[in-house]
Amino acid sequence: MIDGSRPSSAIRVLIAEPDRLLSRRLLRTLAADDRIEVVGSARDAEEAAELALSLLPDVILMGIDIPAIDGTEATCRIRKQVPSVRVVAVGTFETRREIDLALGAEAAALVSADAYSSAGVMAAVIALTFVMTVDSNRSARQGAGSAFFAR
Repeated sequence: MIDGSRPSSAIRVLIAEPDRLLSRRLLRTLAADDRIEVVGSARDAEEAAELALSLLPDVILMGIDIPAIDGTEATCRIRKQVPSVRVVAVGTFETRREIDLALGAEAAALVSADAYSSAGVMAAVIALTFVMTVDSNRSARQGAGSAFFAR
């Protein structure tokens, strides 16, 4: 999964998505973009947390309905352990409470599950989230950008 031919400036992405077909589709599409390096894939929240610690991605695509603990709790745990990572929370966000929970867990961006099925949209969100939250030294800044919300 790790491609050594990527430029060192590539955005390192971890996909945390229980739907195997969606995860594979995202992996294929994102891997085709030279600006993005997919460094791993997790099927549940515990695996996502472990991979975040070992791989130190720049961005995690986190399905909010991921098994084990929910994506919101996983986001909170990961952000405490790896503060530099930016998590793009993906879900239905049907209520204001769901939005508030994801933002309270320090998700950098919220993306509708409908948009998540479009890898082109996801590549844009990844780039936007990363560019708006990391300086030239690749150290985290306060705040983040989103296709829907800005923190």
